[in-house]
Amino acid sequence: MHPNVRVLSKSLVVNQVRVGYVQIKMKTYFLVLFASAFFVLAWVGDAHAQGDSETLDQAARITFLQGQEAFEAGDYETALAKFQQAYELSQRPMLLFNIGSTLDRLRRDEEALAAFEQYLAEEPEATDRMEIEARVRQLRTNIAAREQEQREREAEAERVRQLEAESARLEAERAEEERRRLELENATPAVEESGGMHPAIFYSLAGVTVIAGGLSVFTGLRTVSLNDDYVAYAGSMGATLGVAQTMHDDAKKWQNITNALIGVTAAFGISAVVVAIFTDWSGSDEEEPAQDGTISSLVPSVAVADGQLSLSLSGRF
Repeated sequence: MHPNVRVLSKSLVVNQVRVGYVQIKMKTYFLVLFASAFFVLAWVGDAHAQGDSETLDQAARITFLQGQEAFEAGDYETALAKFQQAYELSQRPMLLFNIGSTLDRLRRDEEALAAFEQYLAEEPEATDRMEIEARVRQLRTNIAAREQEQREREAEAERVRQLEAESARLEAERAEEERRRLELENATPAVEESGGMHPAIFYSLAGVTVIAGGLSVFTGLRTVSLNDDYVAYAGSMGATLGVAQTMHDDAKKWQNITNALIGVTAAFGISAVVVAIFTDWSGSDEEEPAQDGTISSLVPSVAVADGQLSLSLSGRF
């Protein structure tokens, strides 16, 4: 082989041979095929190497040609396998470009990116470095966008799963509440409505009224007594202002206590009257009169005459 042909073929193989790059135009594609022929001649031109290396080169050349034919036929899976096998045999960096281009056609972006980056690392002086770097940037953008889309899909799926779980939980709670309600309806006997308040309420209020009234009487008498003592002392010849003031304050304090108790007595008394009106004094229709002389039932009555209100209770004994 002529030395110039070998140099030319090496230049084309190292710097220009590219099979299947996704963005090349048709004219460039034919140039690539033409350059691939020189790539094959370059391997033939290295026949001066040792026996084992020559055998590997020959096998790599044949495998490369098979991959090239598969790539031109659109069989990218076969082409990828052949290019990868040829690279394992020859370790020529240009094959990394062919591998990356084939992976790019297969839309295996992560693997294509790794192949292109390895090609740039092993071939730092590549004349097409700017084009490959542009493709690398595009692949990285595509990968990032796809990963973001995947994360969004997973987040949406998780949100839907949580909503479904919450809906199922609420439905289970509603079913449990309905089950308990039905159990209560079936287990609890119907309760007859009362015709009024229980008499015990009236008795309680009446008792508090009597106690408060008794206390108010006691404190009232105490107030009167203290007030009389104060008046007597204040009218005496030896009275002093300090003692008189103290006696006056004591009488005033007891007067305030008496007024408060009177108010409490009146409030409980009025409450007792109201409760008496709404109390069910009749009891059961089948109730018999008490045999021990105690009150069996009481019925209140209210009357207004001459501007006065009168309350009376009639009972059955």
